[in-house]
Amino acid sequence: KLHFSALICQTDIIALGAMRCLQNRGFHIPGDVSILGFGNLTAARLSNPAISSINMPKRRMGRAGATILFDALLKGSTRCQKVCLKTRIVERESVQSVD
Repeated sequence: KLHFSALICQTDIIALGAMRCLQNRGFHIPGDVSILGFGNLTAARLSNPAISSINMPKRRMGRAGATILFDALLKGSTRCQKVCLKTRIVERESVQSVD
């Protein structure tokens, strides 16, 4: 018996490993436990069941990071910057509805 109903994993790779471990022990995803990954990798989409994941705007992240780096290198900027980017949950088969 599990003492939790869901796992939110730092990466899709960790979610895949957790799912495999739970399935090898006879647990059903999402029937016994829901799993959510982070990164929206192709492997998450291709797994069985397909893993729900948080999609990150990778290009916007890269662009923001490059802008901060160039400002530091070219303008001597040393101030900390907070960058907020919207993410979205890609719902697949690994999360059970709680209606």
